[in-house]
Parts: sequence; C-alpha cells; structure tokens
Amino acid sequence: MMRVALVGAGKIAAEEHLPAWAGVKDADLTWIVDRDGERAREVAARWGIPSWSTDLETVVQAGGVDAVDICSSAFTHVELVREALAAGWHVLVEKPLAPSVADASRLCDAARRAERVLMVAENWPYSFAFRRVQELLHSGDVGRLHSVSVVHRSGLRRGPVRPDHPVLGHTFIAGSHAVHLMRRVMGDVSQVAGYWHGPSARGAEGMVLDAAAEVVFQFQGGGIGNLHISSVAWDFGPRQLFLRLEGALGQIEFDVLSGRVSITTAAGTRSEQPRQASLGFGEELSVFAHRVRDRGTHAFVDTDYVQTLAVVEAIYRAFDHGNTEGVRPPTLA
Repeated sequence: MMRVALVGAGKIAAEEHLPAWAGVKDADLTWIVDRDGERAREVAARWGIPSWSTDLETVVQAGGVDAVDICSSAFTHVELVREALAAGWHVLVEKPLAPSVADASRLCDAARRAERVLMVAENWPYSFAFRRVQELLHSGDVGRLHSVSVVHRSGLRRGPVRPDHPVLGHTFIAGSHAVHLMRRVMGDVSQVAGYWHGPSARGAEGMVLDAAAEVVFQFQGGGIGNLHISSVAWDFGPRQLFLRLEGALGQIEFDVLSGRVSITTAAGTRSEQPRQASLGFGEELSVFAHRVRDRGTHAFVDTDYVQTLAVVEAIYRAFDHGNTEGVRPPTLA
C-alpha cells in the first residue's frame, strides 16, 4: 500500500484530487498538509485522513510516507519537491511544475539522482475526450494533421495585483494545459507569436499578467496552430475547453470539459457524448501509483513537461517583444 501525503488543501485538492484518490487502488492518504491549520484539520476529518500538519517537515520527521501529492501554489513547488525527494519520496505535483524552465529542469535532475518518480499532474491528456481522440487519430480516418485550434475560456477574473503576492500570467497557469495537449498531437513547437490583454502590472520575475491572449504556433513537423485563451469571458457558461484538429482527410472536434467528441470525414459526421465525462484526475493518479509500483531501477521523471514550459516561456518572450520567438530546448543534465 502506497502511503501518500497531500500538500495544499485548497480548491484543486478539495474538488479533484481528494475524490480521485478515493478510487485509486493500493494507495492510502495518511497526511494532509496546509499552512492554514484549521483547513488542514477540517479536511482531514472530512476525508477520514488520520494526520494533518501545517508544514511538511513534521511529516518527514514522523516517517511512514512513500509519496507526496503537491497541490499548493506553483511558487512553493521547488522547495516542496526538493524536500520530498530528500526524504526519499516519490512526487506528483500539480502543473505548472515550477515558475521557470530552469527551476523545472533542476527538479528533474534531482529526481533522476534520487531515482524517484517525479510526475506532473496534467489531467487533460487523461481526460475521456482526449483518450477517445487518440483512438480516432490512431485509426487514420482524418489523415495526417496539419493544424490545431484551441479555445480555452473562463470567467475567472483576476483580482487586484498585490506587490507582496507573486502571481503568474493566465497563459502560464491555465494555457499550459492547451500547450501540452497541442504538443501531444502535433509534436514539438519551433516558433510562437502572441498578443495579450491584461492589467498593466507585472507579476513574478517581470512576467506580464495576461488575462486574455492570442497565440500562433509553428510546429517542427510543419503544422500550425492557434490558441485563444481568456479568463475574462462572458455569457457562455463556466468554462470552454474546446479543440479542433484538422487533417488531410477530415477533422476532429472535442471539448475536454463536456467530453463531447465529433469526427467529420467524407463519410459524414458522427458524435459521441458520455453521460459523465472524466476530466482525467482519477486516471492520472492511477498512472502515478502504477509508476511508483513498477518503477524498477529506473524511475519515471516527467522531462517532457519541461519542454511544454519552454514553449510557454517563448510565448511570454513574444508577448514582451511583440514578434515571433523561437522555442529554446530546455537544458537537462
């Protein structure tokens, strides 16, 4: 039985990770860690988790943990991942892995040296819709893909920026979902161009605080793509996570949130709509548990996600410079 400590008892943990862990075989949540002691105590009691703490060091000293699930702010990830690896634990960490490619690369290097699993909790690839799309692509019905279009809209409005509270841009936090999925179907990105809208204030490390953006992609294989992302959209419902893939013989449209998938070819259009679409959280936790159990002598380290962050960093360089930026491959030892 894999014994897991969960760090960060906020919204993503409460709404997605905690319910998903309940369905993972051979895994047992034994600790909740949150800086807000009252919240940690309440969550532990609600989910029947035996122990809680306001800091990870208490858990390290207590022992008896095999892995950690980090659901706290991206700015805490570097310190927490290092502490967990030093304790000999396997690590699942919510995206983004780190606030920069350099930090993410160093974490991957540390995980390799420790021979421990380091996996980014990026749920979109495990969603019902995308798993079904992978099957359709494998069938070859739409032919070779030449373009991808993504619309990622929500009404999540960014509040006033506090100088003492570091934040990242919306494309960094939420858009990395889309960038990662685009790379899954189109391959690596060679160039990006982007335009943004948002407050005049700057976030962490001088990053523009985009609330909405338009980004164009050139892929190494010759395909193209575009991303429309907004955290200030109106009048369409809570969120839209829509993608269109166009190929030589047809197209596939799908929505990660609803699970709806449509494929159009010369034979016509057919659609599928599950009664209850999975967003992939349970599936990604099961994959993590499987990798921990079957890691053998070579642990899984999620270096591919560092390449996604390299694309995101290129997008922010394009935002700043107002031109096309090349994607710099991350340096991994």
